[in-house]
Amino acid sequence: MGWDEATVRRFVGRGEVVDLLTARIDQLPIESGELLETMACLAGEVGLDLLEAASGLTMSALEERLAPPLEDGLLVMNRGAHTLALESVGAVRFRHDRVQQAAYGRLDPAERLGLHLALARRLALLPDRGIEAAEQYLPAVEAIHDLNERRHVASLFSESAERARLVTNHVTSEHFLEAAMVMLGPLGTPADQASLAALEIKRHAVLCTLGCLEKADGLYRSIVRGGHDPLDLAEAACVQIGSLTHRSRSHEAIELGLDLLRRLGARTWGANVELELAEGAATFWRWAEEAAGRSERERPEEYDRRVFAIARLINRMMPAGFFYDRMIQAWLVLESQRLWVEHGPCAPLVCPLGHAGLVTILLREDYRTGYQAMRHVLAVGEALDYRAETAQARFLFAVHTAHWFEPLENDLQYAQRAREELMHAGDLQFACFTYVPSIWTLLDCEATLDRCATEVESAIALAERIGSDHSLANFLSSRQLLRSLRGETDAHGCISGPSFDETEHLASLVRNPMATCYFHVSRALTAALFNDASGLAHHAALALPLLTNIEGAYSVALTYLFQAMALANQARAADPRERAATLVELDQCRDWLARRATDAPGNFLHLLLLVDAERAWAVDDFRAAAHAFDTAQWEVSTRHRPWHRALIAERAALFNLAHGLEHAGRNLLAKASRLYAAWGATAKVRELEHTYPFLRTVDTHRAKGDSTGSGVSSDTIDMLAILRASQTLSSETSLERLKVRVGELLGAMTGATKVLVALRDEDSQGWFLPSTAREVGEPISVDEASGRVLLPLSAFRYAERTREPLLVEDTTRDDRFARDPYFAGLECCSLLLVPILNQGVLRAMLVLENRLSRGAFSASRMDAVMLIAGQLAVSLDNALLYASLERKVADRTEALGAANRRLEALSITDSLTGLANRRHFDEVLAAEWQRAQRPGNSLGVAMIDIDHFKLYNDRYGHLAGDACLRRVAESLGGSLRHGIDQVARYGGEEFALILPGADSVMMVEVASRVCAAVAALRIPNEGAARGIVTVSIGIAATVPSPRTTAESLIEAADVALYKAKHNGRNQVAS
Repeated sequence: MGWDEATVRRFVGRGEVVDLLTARIDQLPIESGELLETMACLAGEVGLDLLEAASGLTMSALEERLAPPLEDGLLVMNRGAHTLALESVGAVRFRHDRVQQAAYGRLDPAERLGLHLALARRLALLPDRGIEAAEQYLPAVEAIHDLNERRHVASLFSESAERARLVTNHVTSEHFLEAAMVMLGPLGTPADQASLAALEIKRHAVLCTLGCLEKADGLYRSIVRGGHDPLDLAEAACVQIGSLTHRSRSHEAIELGLDLLRRLGARTWGANVELELAEGAATFWRWAEEAAGRSERERPEEYDRRVFAIARLINRMMPAGFFYDRMIQAWLVLESQRLWVEHGPCAPLVCPLGHAGLVTILLREDYRTGYQAMRHVLAVGEALDYRAETAQARFLFAVHTAHWFEPLENDLQYAQRAREELMHAGDLQFACFTYVPSIWTLLDCEATLDRCATEVESAIALAERIGSDHSLANFLSSRQLLRSLRGETDAHGCISGPSFDETEHLASLVRNPMATCYFHVSRALTAALFNDASGLAHHAALALPLLTNIEGAYSVALTYLFQAMALANQARAADPRERAATLVELDQCRDWLARRATDAPGNFLHLLLLVDAERAWAVDDFRAAAHAFDTAQWEVSTRHRPWHRALIAERAALFNLAHGLEHAGRNLLAKASRLYAAWGATAKVRELEHTYPFLRTVDTHRAKGDSTGSGVSSDTIDMLAILRASQTLSSETSLERLKVRVGELLGAMTGATKVLVALRDEDSQGWFLPSTAREVGEPISVDEASGRVLLPLSAFRYAERTREPLLVEDTTRDDRFARDPYFAGLECCSLLLVPILNQGVLRAMLVLENRLSRGAFSASRMDAVMLIAGQLAVSLDNALLYASLERKVADRTEALGAANRRLEALSITDSLTGLANRRHFDEVLAAEWQRAQRPGNSLGVAMIDIDHFKLYNDRYGHLAGDACLRRVAESLGGSLRHGIDQVARYGGEEFALILPGADSVMMVEVASRVCAAVAALRIPNEGAARGIVTVSIGIAATVPSPRTTAESLIEAADVALYKAKHNGRNQVAS
């Protein structure tokens, strides 16, 4: 039998999935097919209430038309329902997006346009369907010709754009704004053109956020040509200034800002600038010194609109001033302080005054006054709830000020908190800046390079996303610095690699002095770490004159360190007669660091001691140099500064080797190599091993060292270090801090890459690992820790059983422990376990490991650990006793607090419904009234009364009445914005709502939802006309002002409630 070629061809031609699905849809009843087309226009999953509204069908008609596609498997009910029970199913969806594609493809372009337009017009007539209507109007823009309809659609697009912006969906927001502008474009009335101008300003801001900068520039030029009043232009100008600044066009940004300041009638940068700066500085210093005792934590009642616009412009000009002209920036800060004093605090002035630290350094090299002023500004900003602006100031505090007086680690906390708040506020450009302090802090403080590398990649991703070329260039230098340390570049100490050319990168920074400065600081760091004396001198000398571009940054201190080290190298190599001039320059760097170390010794004292050591070495003062190197090592051992510790150890090693102290020098080099390796600088480790081949076998030599004696040898154990360590442990009363101290001290003394302290619970006689302040989670048992591969259980049980120290050269080669899952996949692992006994009772266990080498722990080094262990036993008892006392106090305090909280909750909560009571309602209303008054936001109130509730109580009894009240209260809470709106039981069967930011339109929407939600409960009430429990709602909304009161708002809502009752109940009235 032969094949019919035409038949086969037709069959194969129908093999496309969409064609097959289209054929299945064609087999459905006509009405069902049309309903699928409607669904395809709406979404892949459609709520049944939306489908009912859009189609204009009743629920029973929907059920009839949905049944065939459901049975055919083209549609699926939400939650996988197998039967069509529309009252219990919230939505229906296409089984696959190809089904939606097939349904939509049945329509030709004209039919699609007509259907979208019909759906949009139907939805636009319904309350609460504005967004859905706008989505349907969007593909039908070209078909809308009626002028009034165009105005209405433009309004829907504008509202939908704002909703999208609030949830940071900027792409959708831009689409709606563009469509709204198309709607209003041909309309020529003044009102239409004013609306169009407002849309242009909004779209310009969204385009800048999306990084569509060329479009944004063109739109800004169009806005300027529109001849706006300077006050109306200020918003768009602020956005444009920020955009220009991020593209390294600071000069244009400053010119734009100064021009608009002049048009606003503000004081501007003029000919008498030096006199103005001097007068402003004197006023600023008096204000800053008195800031701590000044009360500025109340918002002004009214703020002049022109002054507010000036403040916003100054705020946006600050970064441009920083990059373009520091004196202009100083003038802007002083002008901000003048406005702050004359007109009172306002949000836009917080960030300019956040540059106070820069101004005090620039004008008088005064670090403390700027720090005090910034603490005051941050406190005022937080008190007045200026969140986004205070976040900007907090970033500035992190990058320019905090580290001069606070631990460097605080910079990371300030920067990350500022970034979170700025991202939440949608200020992506300022959020991008926060990566600068976080990257440098992580580089200096984090145990390994991994987290810093992750931070750098996140910074690059954000900079590329928002088109911030200025920041991106800086972050790329940081990336290459890390790659150089990890050995991912062309050579040791070089930052060029397969995808990065150092020369080309530096040439691209010609208009970016800040990134140029950070580049040279990064290169000076690699030169210092890779012992490249010429590179260190070159890059430190180039970075020094550029420091004004990063004034106040922590990297300034590193630059002075690198310059001092470079000068010390030069002085050491110079003829004694020529050395004096170099030493003068070196002493200037040293004195600068000394001033910083006086204010923040934890950040800078060890760096100062390193410079002292290098200087003494340069002038051949052996005794002073040895003492300074030793003191620097001790000082840095108590800090979380990985590369500082490694560099100081390496420089001390080179000093010892240069003076013939081979044994001490080699030990210090081995220590430095371990520290670099633990940090993750594998390229540096390889460079050391290449220069000093003995480092490749140092672990073997250590393992073969003296292990026969049990006495503590004076040439292998630093008794002074042990004494200091014991003193440190004896002063600790916190178990968490004690664990951290033990890890730090033993890690530094033994080279352990990991130190664990396991404690024995006296009650359960079980072992557990305590948590620390740096760790998240509760203490865990040793068995659980073993299950998580956190601890070698076999070795632990061995030491527990023998009660003797356990020293293993390499656990991977020891038959007793090699099969422990903890050691699986390791090339080597040295292990030392030390039981801690007190009065013959086993109290704790020290677990030290080193995965970098075999035989890392010698017998002599174990003697040092045993000495520390003796002090640890005593300190543990003290810490446990202290913790027990603290726990008892905390338990009693918590019990008292819980009782107080219960009493407080009872005082503001309705016991029947769990809602706020009348008293709490009044308190919240008063607070929201005050909060809305300053910015001029709207505030809405609704009064709700259950219809015929007395009849309900008479018929069903008071217990049923209470149950009814509880159900109604629950439905009210489900209809509101969680955490924003307030619902309360006002009294009896009456409830009340407070909706911050709600105008009359929103109040109608919310109240209608509440009304419907209560009716949907279907609570029987045979005494009511409708046979179910319903509510009547009176609403009122106003913009609070000093001339009105919250009570008047309540009265208006109460009058509206009686109106709703009078009109027939189960309705909303205003």
